[in-house]
Amino acid sequence: MSWLRKLLALTLGLGTVLVGLDQVWGAERLAVFLPPLFEISLPVGDLAQFAENGTVSRQLNFYLRRLTPEQQRALADLLTRDFKLNQVTVSQFTYSSIGEDLLQRLTLVLHSAGEGEAEFYALRAALILAAGDPEGFTLVNILRHYPLEKLWIDLDMSIRLVREASRLFRQRDLVIAQLREEADREVESTSLVGLLPLATQNSIFSPLAPEQPGELEWQVERFQFANPDRDTPVAVDMYLPEGTEPLPLVVISHGIASDRNTFAYLARHLASRGFAVAVLEHPGTNVEQVHNFLSGFGALPGSYEWVARPRDISLLLDVLEEKAEQDLSRWGRLDLQSVGLFGQSFGGYTVLAAAGASLNPTRLQEDCHTSNSNVLSLTLNVSLLLQCRANEMFRDPNLVQAAEQLADERIQAVFALNPLTSTVFGPAGLDRVRIPVVIMAGSEDYFAPSLAEQIEPFTWLGSRQRYLVMVEGSTHFTFLGGGGQGAFPVPRELIGPDPQAARPLLKGLTTAFFKTYLDSSTQPEAYSIYLTSFYAQSVTPKTLHTTVIRDLSPEQVQLAINP
Repeated sequence: MSWLRKLLALTLGLGTVLVGLDQVWGAERLAVFLPPLFEISLPVGDLAQFAENGTVSRQLNFYLRRLTPEQQRALADLLTRDFKLNQVTVSQFTYSSIGEDLLQRLTLVLHSAGEGEAEFYALRAALILAAGDPEGFTLVNILRHYPLEKLWIDLDMSIRLVREASRLFRQRDLVIAQLREEADREVESTSLVGLLPLATQNSIFSPLAPEQPGELEWQVERFQFANPDRDTPVAVDMYLPEGTEPLPLVVISHGIASDRNTFAYLARHLASRGFAVAVLEHPGTNVEQVHNFLSGFGALPGSYEWVARPRDISLLLDVLEEKAEQDLSRWGRLDLQSVGLFGQSFGGYTVLAAAGASLNPTRLQEDCHTSNSNVLSLTLNVSLLLQCRANEMFRDPNLVQAAEQLADERIQAVFALNPLTSTVFGPAGLDRVRIPVVIMAGSEDYFAPSLAEQIEPFTWLGSRQRYLVMVEGSTHFTFLGGGGQGAFPVPRELIGPDPQAARPLLKGLTTAFFKTYLDSSTQPEAYSIYLTSFYAQSVTPKTLHTTVIRDLSPEQVQLAINP
């Protein structure tokens, strides 16, 4: 009966995994059910005593002895860890459209037999009540506050979900290995190992040393402008290098729950290298707005954000053109007909939309249609919960019309870090991007998974001047300023390697890319040689590994997935 012992061990292991992902258990008993074979049931009190003082009941010992001592300690820590979310924050999120969508998906795996719609409200109540518990927002307290008698883990659905996760992780690893091989062949065919030092020695420009700033001093000027789609002005930090020379312009767009400080380190570096840098703060999705929502004042970003964010960029360029007409000596230095964009996460969507990618209502409707009998309803791509909100935009004819006019011809190069792309754009939408583009991905990004959101979408781009940068070991938060923190309390494990150590890589690649495609005062070949795996790896910390490739087809991705 070794298969049964393995299945029992898997049962408890799955419970542990589900707790870590979803932060929800049951009331008096936690049950695992595999119809029609068996049901395993554990008293909540036994779990609580084990977590709080190490006491192991006879019934619990039957399962715990199948875990290693390290796994047992990890389970106890997970049960009593305070996630430090207050009651207002949890209530606001679970009553939001995204929160309700997530709860509905959780009830496919975590439910109460025969309770129907009540299990949805039971999960919500358990989360909210536990968040108000003086002993903290812990999994044990969520268990205690679950209002129904028993919370079931559907083992059949859980196994299907774990298998799907294993399949996706395996596919990701196979494709990343293929990218490494492609990059190695590219290095060998172009002799870049010898070419890069030679070009550096013969160039009139100093070599890229991203750990050091450039030679130019700069000043910051702050101003605001109006966007008709918004009730609040859009704030801008403008980094202007000193001097009289013409300046290429780069605009930076942050992600949700970030602000102008998130990529201030990158703006400072680019300014020291001769770029004017405009750092936007999108008021509908900044730290202040999200903080207000989580504190009970305000709402989550509306569907207009899918239009308002790209329009923030175009309106900013209009404002800068007006400033140039009024003050030629200061603002007239900006090259406003050849603008570069940088964006991360939702900002990655923003810059791609402004660069020509079109929203795809057909794909949105297809990918966002859920069925309670379909395991795909439990998507492992968290970013789809946000992307599917774009569907709401198509109910408003004015937004639909505006969404068709987001591309701005003044934009000539775009760098997207961890962008959201797969459903909101799809192949048809990204094919319309015909300017130079970099898509940068992290192998450990579980919010916008690299295979679905960056690697496959890279093959859909219409541009011939394109680069895919894969940073193995990096997460969705690795390159954020401020230690990866925004309005949300991000666990250290999700931030990944030290952001401070990873920043030189982003500084170096963005400088090389924008120097190559924006700066008319330089020879493109002087910096394009830095857009390679050889250079990228030389400025990558030892905890990460970076691969840069220029050519990848959908067929190559499929061949890597199914060798």
